[in-house]
Amino acid sequence: MTITPLQAIELYPLLNLQFPPHVEDEQSEIITRLLIQYQIPQDYAQYLQILLDKGVLGPQAQKEGWDNIGEHCIFAFRMGQVLCELLEMEHQETEDLCSEILLHDADIRNRKELPENNMSCSNTPEGLQFMNTTQTYYMTEEKSHEGIAHVTSMDWLGWESWTLAEQVMRYVDSCVGPLTRQSRDVIMHWSIRIWNLALSKQEMDQEYGQMLYPEYLFQNDGEEPRPSAFAYLMEVVMPGIEQSLFDAIGKANPSIVLDRQATDLFDIICKKLKLKFANFVEKS
Repeated sequence: MTITPLQAIELYPLLNLQFPPHVEDEQSEIITRLLIQYQIPQDYAQYLQILLDKGVLGPQAQKEGWDNIGEHCIFAFRMGQVLCELLEMEHQETEDLCSEILLHDADIRNRKELPENNMSCSNTPEGLQFMNTTQTYYMTEEKSHEGIAHVTSMDWLGWESWTLAEQVMRYVDSCVGPLTRQSRDVIMHWSIRIWNLALSKQEMDQEYGQMLYPEYLFQNDGEEPRPSAFAYLMEVVMPGIEQSLFDAIGKANPSIVLDRQATDLFDIICKKLKLKFANFVEKS
């Protein structure tokens, strides 16, 4: 089978902060400004500090070209908050899950900058330029992640037995990413995000496809079909998770899903995002 993305696209990026943090600011001041910028509860300040310490958030990370990772985590976190509310999860369960979401990619920079993985960023007259990560990195680091973040790796076999928390983690991570290699992360429908990944990580996609999901194929215009892990994610895993989350929301909040279907889940989440967070804007 061959995947195709949705044609419609809705993005909900953050507006720029009027008074952004600066490199010379005290760390406590940077955290305070980031909490305001991203409208994050004070309870999660300790997790922002971890992202700051890992070099993937804040003004220094921005200067060095790595803050997109922290923003990716924050966007996923905010979607996770909304999903937890729709599912009426208990407070502690929500905090545990959302803190995991907020930190799910915190170590990416450290792993990519290991000598054997060969990823670096340098400031050139043309702007920030990244050296490519080696294929070895993708075939070792992406095979399996620790804890609940294992669902964000490339091995999705057995997804049918995932817990609700694992499904939320996989869903939000699939809805956040850049539209192009040079753009910042935004929230988009998972079909568009996965299509972009199939195009931008072709070698990794094909190798994992051949290894784990050989019957699922990806075909871009004018190209021959090829084995594709992301085709399996798009055709099987995400529709299944979408239906499961939709059904769970229906049990917790029947009125929300009245006259709706599982494919409306992204729209339901985004509408609540716009109500909950004043600095989300819609573009099409």
